[in-house]
Amino acid sequence: LTDAATLYARIYEHATKLGDTLDFAPYLRIRYEDLVIEPERTLRAVLSMTTESWHPACLNFHESKRIVHTATHDQVTEPLYTTSLERRANYAQFVSAEVRASLRPAEASLGY
Repeated sequence: LTDAATLYARIYEHATKLGDTLDFAPYLRIRYEDLVIEPERTLRAVLSMTTESWHPACLNFHESKRIVHTATHDQVTEPLYTTSLERRANYAQFVSAEVRASLRPAEASLGY
């Protein structure tokens, strides 16, 4: 877990630096919480970076009649839900101080 957290922290720092300097490619950082709490605002921001336009069906993806053959079937056939928010707190007691320290800069940058 320590190695994974350290790697994540390094990748996050690198991606943030690149995202802040890339003038030729759009970069948008999206927090899971923002997507599930304010899906329309978040999805409009995503679509504004593409050639796609907003459509109310973006919020009703779970009503699609398409067949889903993936392990995420149960998730994509349900509306967005907020029950996973703050779920990470359930595992805090199992995370070492070293791991928490390595993740602290990314957490702060993301507003956690």
